Amino acid sequence: MAACQEGRALLPDSERLRQVRRKSPRSDLFAAGGVRELDDLLHLRKLGVAGALLASALHDGRIGPTHIAELA
Repeated sequence: MAACQEGRALLPDSERLRQVRRKSPRSDLFAAGGVRELDDLLHLRKLGVAGALLASALHDGRIGPTHIAELA
């Protein structure tokens, strides 16, 4: 649900996530990319997102074990 432009991940598409959440309030919702840091994950949590793909942020170290622990 996020856009990538020239190899740079952008923020998850909050408006689209809100729209999907309204249409399907009981479904588990996952953001497909665009997460750059812990604040993005906290924002997604407020939107009711159950999870997110973090491959790039994990791979390059922008999000690590201590960040994940803060979410628990």
